[in-house]
Amino acid sequence: MLDLLERAPTADATIGSFTTIPIDERVILVTFRTASRSPDGTSRHAWRSSLWVHREGRWRLRFHQATPTTTGETPETGTA
Repeated sequence: MLDLLERAPTADATIGSFTTIPIDERVILVTFRTASRSPDGTSRHAWRSSLWVHREGRWRLRFHQATPTTTGETPETGTA
């Protein structure tokens, strides 16, 4: 598996519109947008949400979702 990962093509990626929303003192919702371009020129955009829980002295990822979007789309309206 590691050999396969080492041979996998990489993509240039950027992160933007990063926000954190405290749910309570131990839970945080993180939302952000990603844009990436693979070596073949394919462009991908997504809105992402992650739920983090502080437990046993560490922040742990509990849930993550990525929703594909088009360039400039916002999560509230679906448009730029």
